[in-house]
Amino acid sequence: MKLTVIVPVFNESRTIGQIIDRIVQAPLPPGFEKEIVVVDDFSADGTRGMLDELKRKHKFQVILHEKNRGKGAAMRTGLAAATGEFAVIQDADLEYDPNEYTKLLEPLLSGQAEIVYGSRYMNKKQSDLFSVNYFANRILTFISNLFNGQRLTDMETCHKMYTKNAYTKIAPLLRSERFDIEPEITSSAARCGFSIIEVPISYEPRTAREGKKIKWHDGIPAVWAIARFGIRGLWRVRQWQVMLIISLAVLVLLFGAFQGPNILGDTPTYVQSIEVLNGAQPSAGFIPNRLLTTFLGLELINLLSHIFGGIYPAWFVLNCSLYFLACIFFFKILSRMLKNEQAAYFGTMFLAANYGFLIFGLNYLMDVGGWSFYIFALYFLWRYSVSKKTSHILWSAAMVGLGGLFKEYAFLAALAIAMVLILENGQRLGALAKKAALTAFIALVPIVVLYSCVYSYFGYTYADWFGSNSVHYVYASRMIEYIKSLGSLVNVLALAFIAGLWVILRHWRDVGREARVFLFSLLVSIIPIFFWPAITQRIMTVTIPFIAIVSAFFFRRQKNKWPVFAALLAIYVLATFLMDSVVLKAVNLPF
Repeated sequence: MKLTVIVPVFNESRTIGQIIDRIVQAPLPPGFEKEIVVVDDFSADGTRGMLDELKRKHKFQVILHEKNRGKGAAMRTGLAAATGEFAVIQDADLEYDPNEYTKLLEPLLSGQAEIVYGSRYMNKKQSDLFSVNYFANRILTFISNLFNGQRLTDMETCHKMYTKNAYTKIAPLLRSERFDIEPEITSSAARCGFSIIEVPISYEPRTAREGKKIKWHDGIPAVWAIARFGIRGLWRVRQWQVMLIISLAVLVLLFGAFQGPNILGDTPTYVQSIEVLNGAQPSAGFIPNRLLTTFLGLELINLLSHIFGGIYPAWFVLNCSLYFLACIFFFKILSRMLKNEQAAYFGTMFLAANYGFLIFGLNYLMDVGGWSFYIFALYFLWRYSVSKKTSHILWSAAMVGLGGLFKEYAFLAALAIAMVLILENGQRLGALAKKAALTAFIALVPIVVLYSCVYSYFGYTYADWFGSNSVHYVYASRMIEYIKSLGSLVNVLALAFIAGLWVILRHWRDVGREARVFLFSLLVSIIPIFFWPAITQRIMTVTIPFIAIVSAFFFRRQKNKWPVFAALLAIYVLATFLMDSVVLKAVNLPF
C-alpha cells in the first residue's frame, strides 16, 4: 500500500532539507511505501535549487508553479497528482512531525473513518495553548462546526489524512487558492458525507520571524470561506436549528411591529432604580425591591445604554438577547432528551411564542432574565443527569446564582437541583450533603452578598416586599385567577400537553430513568409558584417550560404529523398576539 505525502512549499530554504529527510525516515506500518509530491509555489529564496539537489538524494516528485498562487492552489495540485491509497498534507516547515503518520493511519486502516485530522489541541501538553493563534483557531473551528455539523477541535490543522476514496471525491470540489483551503476541505468533506476522526498530535509552533506565513488577517477570508462553502450544507445538517433562529427572528419582528415594546406599570420603578444606581438621590417613595430582585439586569441595561443610546433601546436589546439564548438552550435540552430535533423545534416554538414568555418577556420588564436563567440551569441539570459530571451540577447552581440577580424565578431551579441530588444519592447521605452544600453555596452567595449590601444601605429586605404584597393582592376567587392566567398562557397548547402526558404515562419505561427524574424534579420546581401571593400571567409563565417539554414527547411520538403541529402553532401565535386586544376581552373572566 502507498501513502502519498503532499508537501506545499513556498520560500522554505531553511527547513526544506530537514523536512524531506524526516518524511523519508518516518516509519510506516509493514507493507507501506511512500510517494512524496512536493509542490513549489514559485519560491524565490533558493528553495527550487535545493529541491533539485534533494531529488538526487531522495526519490520524489517535484511540481513547479510558474507563479505564486497560494497554499490552497499548491495543495490542490498535490492532491490531483496523488496516486496512493492514502494521502496526507505535510507543511514544509518543522511544526508537524512526520513520525506521526502511523498514528493518523490507524483509524483509516481500521475503517473507523475515511478522513483523519491530527488535532494540536487534543494534546494537553501543547506549548501554544492560550496563545492568540490558539484562540483564533478555536473560534474558526467553532464556526466551522456550526455550519458543518461536526465536533472538531482543530479544523485548521495541516495534518489531514485521507483515503483515496475521500481525496478523489473532495479534490475536484476545491476552489480556494490560499489559506481558506482548510475550511473549504472541511466543508467539502461534510457535503460528501465523510466522517472525520481526530487524533492528538504534537506541534512545534514557529513565529513570524522564523518564517510563519499565516497572519491574523487571514482569519477574515477563513470566516468567509466557512460561510460560503458551509452554507450549502447548513440546511442539511442543521435544518431545525436554522428554522428555529429564523422563527425566533420573525416572532421578535412581529412583536416589534404590532405589540411594543411598551412602558408598562412596573417600568417606571425599574427606571427609578437605574437612576439610583447612577447616584441619584432616592425619592421619598422609593422602594429598593428592584435592587434586590433585578440588580444585575439593571446594571447591564445601564452599561448597554451607553452603547445603544439610551435606557429603552438597551433594555430591548438585553431582553431580546436573553429571549434568544433561553430558546436556544431550551432547544438543546429537548434535542438531547428526545434525540429528535423536529420535536425539539416544536417544543421550543411553543415556549417562544407563549403569550407570557414573548409579550411580557420583550416588553420593558425584567422577567425574561429570571425565566432565561431558570432554563440555563435546567440545561446544565439535564447534562448532569446524563453525564454525572460534577462540573455540570456546579454550572447549574451558578446559573441559579446569577439568575437570582435578574429575577427570583431562577431560584426555582434550585428545587429541581435538590430533587435530582436527592433521587440520585438516595441513602448516601454523605455524598448528598457534600454536593448539596457546594451547590447551595454557589447558588446563594451572590444573592446573600447583594441582600447584605441593600440592607446595609436601605435597611430593606425581601421579607418587607413579600409581606406587603401578601395583603395588597386581593382576588374575588383564586381559582378564577388560575384559570385566567394558565388559560391565557397555555390555550391550544393544552391539547399537546395532555397528549404528551398520555405518551409519558403509556410508555413510562421507554422514557428513560434520567428523563423521568428530570421531569419530576422540574414539576417540583414549579409547585411553589401556585402558592405565590399574586397569581398573574407573568408569575405563571415559569410553568411553560415544563408544559412544553411534556408536549414535546407527543411531538416526537407523532413526528409524521408535523403539518398538524404547524397549524396548531400558527393558531397559538395568533392567540398570543390577539390575547390582550381580543381574546381576554371576549372571554371577560371576573377577577
